Amino acid sequence: MKEDLTPLMRQYQKIKQNYKEAILFFRLGDFYEMFGEDAKKASPVLGIALTSRQKVPMCGVPYHTAVNYVAKLIRAGYPVAICEQMEETEKTGGAHLKGIVKREVVRLITPGTILEENLLEAKNNNYLFALYPENKDNRHAYGIVFLDLSTGEFRGTEIKNDSAELAEQKLALELARFMPREGLLPKSEERNTRLVNLLKNKNIRINFYDDWKVDSGLGADYFKEKLKIVSLKGLGIADKKLFLSAGVALLNYLEETQKVIPEYLKEVIISPVNFYFSDEYLALDETAIRNLELLECSATRSKKGSLLEVIDKTLTAMGGRMLRFWLTHPLKDSKSIRERQKIISFFVEENILREQLREEIKKVSDLERLITRLSFNQSNARDLVALKNSLKLIPEIKSIIKQNVKDRLYPENNPGVISGLVQQLSELPEIVDLIDKTIVEEPPIELKEGGIIKKGYSPELDNLMGTRRENKQWISELEKKERERTGINSLKVGYTTVFGYYLEVTKPNLHLVPADYIRKQTLVNAERFITPELKEKETFIFSAEERINRLEYEIYQTVRNEVVKKVKEIQTIAKCLAEMDVYLSLAQVARENNYTQPEVNDSLFIEIKDGRHPVVEKNLLTNQFVPNDTYLDPEENQILIITGPNMAGKSTYIRQVALIVILGQMGSFVPAKEAKIGLVDRIFT
Repeated sequence: MKEDLTPLMRQYQKIKQNYKEAILFFRLGDFYEMFGEDAKKASPVLGIALTSRQKVPMCGVPYHTAVNYVAKLIRAGYPVAICEQMEETEKTGGAHLKGIVKREVVRLITPGTILEENLLEAKNNNYLFALYPENKDNRHAYGIVFLDLSTGEFRGTEIKNDSAELAEQKLALELARFMPREGLLPKSEERNTRLVNLLKNKNIRINFYDDWKVDSGLGADYFKEKLKIVSLKGLGIADKKLFLSAGVALLNYLEETQKVIPEYLKEVIISPVNFYFSDEYLALDETAIRNLELLECSATRSKKGSLLEVIDKTLTAMGGRMLRFWLTHPLKDSKSIRERQKIISFFVEENILREQLREEIKKVSDLERLITRLSFNQSNARDLVALKNSLKLIPEIKSIIKQNVKDRLYPENNPGVISGLVQQLSELPEIVDLIDKTIVEEPPIELKEGGIIKKGYSPELDNLMGTRRENKQWISELEKKERERTGINSLKVGYTTVFGYYLEVTKPNLHLVPADYIRKQTLVNAERFITPELKEKETFIFSAEERINRLEYEIYQTVRNEVVKKVKEIQTIAKCLAEMDVYLSLAQVARENNYTQPEVNDSLFIEIKDGRHPVVEKNLLTNQFVPNDTYLDPEENQILIITGPNMAGKSTYIRQVALIVILGQMGSFVPAKEAKIGLVDRIFT
């Protein structure tokens, strides 16, 4: 470290040493500054001027718009370390500080740890994964876990095979389903070029962790210590050592990047419902997902023209993400499929109920991401209002369902399943009431600028606001009073953030200035003054505003802490509403597109009558799609050979069958007059 560096730059260099690969956003007052190589890299990406100070390259962005610049850097492949001032200066309302302000990195933002709503796609998950491999006794195995930090959604499994190549193929299958943006691998895998290239080819950012930090077999001990529990045996995952080790790697990374991890997130990882077996789902690899255009059209690389576009009538971001998961994870259990069909069938028949529910559900905010931001203290008062307004909808949603189920019972459609969803919709009236009493309906985005707490909630706050209002009223009347007293008709009262309040007198009138005026600033055509009384009122106002902002922030944090205590209940509500949104969406699609409920069974037969390609039929502008039949059985029709000229529809027909099978196994109705589908375990394209 150079001796001639200023104390500020020495502080910067010391912090930067720990974040060499990231762009360091170094807080200086109202700006985040970047220096040296960081400035050179960031300047062209952000489209801002590169300057220098004492021959050190630098550039900066305003703190209140920093999220927009962070988005550009993340998209360009740069992690961003946010370094904040940990002490308040005189300017920000703190005491006078001797020496340099203390600064710390409070968060490292990477592709897989984004929480900001405007950096994420509403209906897409943003997964981070961690991998823990074990290769011994000619056995190749992986523990792999996926986490969408923005929603709290967590899933994990173990992959085991005698062949390294087959184990990696299974791993590639899981990556294709979840499509993570960032991954964690042990450093011992750095030389595994096949695995590393697999991830790089998927544009997944790779981070390597020290092997010694995650020792196989110690995962259970880690969670027992962190969660203060005696055993994991009752949870059914005590023997899932690779899965638990991958979970430890994930949490270690979150501690490094987010600094603080909410307790519920640690509990989520050891929840048995979040461990899955890969064989539970129909296998769709990356090639099948791409060739069948499940999520995006190959030609446009967008959702338009895909199967997802056709079936996505969801009205919430949560429902959109769940539908996407269902589409990439079709089921292989006929009982579970039939349960989904029953609920969809019920909503297909109940047109009025379906429309009423959709009208209410479309008003629901993204509760999953909202409660996560609140849990990580990356939220604002508007998140609390959005939560309150969403929770207020639940009594009406429950009432609509209960009334319709009560009046029209359909045993064959099993509305009891729907009732089960309703029972999980907690209304949380105490949370609604707390937010309603404290937070104004349209609060500002910035938390520390005041104006977020309702009048009447805090007597102390009301008194402070009254004092500020009275002094501001005195100042607003000062201009008229001083004009009359001095005879200067052009006298003005003004305010700047640098000089505070002032009395401005043009130079031709300076001879009329009273003796008690104290010169504060000289301009080209005027002088600015202050009086002892104005200075006193200014001090009252500034003092009151500082205390008001601090008190409002404290009240906000108190409310936030109370809300976060209900994080599990709110996540359950979010999941229920998302699931209901998906059922309603698939029912709407079935009704609009004349789909039918297929018979899904454990046979080896596929029989489709008057089948239609769900995407092609929606995109035909003039002609109608000509339906066709399909019959496959293990005895006489194992293989069908299709012949015909180019562009005759052979590929369309083949893909049509695959899409109908996928829709059927995800529980949806299908585009056909009649369909019987024997469960399929994999689709090849």
